[in-house]
Amino acid sequence: MNIGIITWFDYENYGTKLQAVALQRYLRNLGHNVQLVNFKLDDSKSSTSLDTRSLVRKIHDKAKYLLLQAAKKKYVADFAARSDSFRNTITSSCMLTQHITDESTYIEVCNQFDALIFGSDQIWNPNWFHKYYYADYDAITTPRIAYAPSIGVKTIPVNHAEDYIRCLSRFKALSLREQSACDCISQLIGRDATLVVDPTMLINVKDWSKFAGSKRDAKPYVLCYFLSDNRNHWKAACRYAREHNLQLKIIPQTGLAYYQSGDIEASAGVEDFVRFIRDAEYVITDSFHASVFSIIFSKPFTVFERFNPANPKAQNTRIYNLLDLSNLKSDLQAFNSSRIDNSPQLMTSSNMNSQLTRLIAESKQYLDLSLNTAR
Repeated sequence: MNIGIITWFDYENYGTKLQAVALQRYLRNLGHNVQLVNFKLDDSKSSTSLDTRSLVRKIHDKAKYLLLQAAKKKYVADFAARSDSFRNTITSSCMLTQHITDESTYIEVCNQFDALIFGSDQIWNPNWFHKYYYADYDAITTPRIAYAPSIGVKTIPVNHAEDYIRCLSRFKALSLREQSACDCISQLIGRDATLVVDPTMLINVKDWSKFAGSKRDAKPYVLCYFLSDNRNHWKAACRYAREHNLQLKIIPQTGLAYYQSGDIEASAGVEDFVRFIRDAEYVITDSFHASVFSIIFSKPFTVFERFNPANPKAQNTRIYNLLDLSNLKSDLQAFNSSRIDNSPQLMTSSNMNSQLTRLIAESKQYLDLSLNTAR
C-alpha cells in the first residue's frame, strides 16, 4: 500500500524525530511504500489557547529564555551541528512528499495515498488544534487511520468538543497512546478507541542499537535529559551522580542544563540520544521518550513529573500510562522533588511486564487490521 503519515517531524526534539522514524520504518519493513506528508503548518492559523500565565510565571519564563540564549552564544557550533544532525536523521531515515505550502496541494497529495495514518506525538492536543492534523476536509477521500496520537491533557475543552466529534467521525480506525485519552475520546464521541504503544516500541532493541551506532563511552555515567527547567530536579540529578560516584552526562534542552557540572553534550543528534541511553548506568529524565528508550534498553531510570499535576493543562498522563503498563510506577518522582528517593525497578527482556508485551503485539495487530480494512 501507499501510505501517508501525518505527524510532527520537523521540530528539533528527539522524541518527535524518533516516533516519525519508527512508524515509517515499521511500516516499510512490512512492505508498504510510506511517506511523511511534508506540510509545514502556519502556527498563526492554529486554534490555540490564550496566554493566561501569571506575571510571575512570565518573568520566570523570560529568565529561562535569557539563560538559553546565552548558552546558544557559547555553544553556537554545537547548536549548528545538532540542527544538521536532526535534519540528516529525517532525510536519511524517512521518505517525504513534496514540500506542501497550501491546503489545496495538501488535499491533492493526501488523495494520492491508499491510506493516511495520523500519529503519533501530541498532534491532537487541543491547545494547538488544527484541522490539518485530522485531514478535516470534505475533499479528502483517503481512509484515515489514527495510530497513537496523544491529546496530552485530561479532557477536551468544551469549545473544541464539536470539532473533535466532527473530525474523528471521519476515521476508519481510531487509537490513542494513553488509556485516559481513549476513555476521554470514547466518552466524547460515543465510539471505542484502541490503546496502542508509541511507535518507537514497535521496533526491537537490536534494531534500535544498530540505529544508535557502535561508539561507546569509556567511563560509566548517569544520563540526564530534562525538558523542563526545574531547579529542584537538577539538584536531585546532580546529587544522585555525586552520591553514586558517576559522571553526569547531560543532553541539554533548556537553559539551566548548560550551567550544570557535567559533560554537556550540546551537539548530540538523534542517534546520540539513543546511544547515550543505551550505554548509561542510570537515566534521570522528565521525558516520555527518554523513559521509553530506558525501558527498551532495560536501563534503570527515574522520571520526574514534568508538570505540576494540580494544573489542569498538565501533560503528565502519558508518563503515568507508560509506567502503569510497564509496572514501573515506583520509578516516578513527584513534581518539584529535590532528591531521588526511590529504588528503581529494572525491566529486562526476560521479565518484561506481560501487559506491555501483549500491548505491543496488539498494537501491531491493530495496524495490520486497520490497513487491511482500508484496502
